[in-house]
Amino acid sequence: MWRIESVLGSARGVDVRAMCQLYDANAELTGALAALVSETKRRGGGTPTATPSRTGSSCT
Repeated sequence: MWRIESVLGSARGVDVRAMCQLYDANAELTGALAALVSETKRRGGGTPTATPSRTGSSCT
């Protein structure tokens, strides 16, 4: 679970539902988060692998 909370690994629908139950999330939120997992998997998304740009520019 700490890997998912720390964004060190991808989540599965069953993981999301279990965490929502653990944190007493309501059914609407649980369904929305589970749908996001499904959509991310369908689109081929997941844990971000890009690293920040090192061009020296900064946001101000």
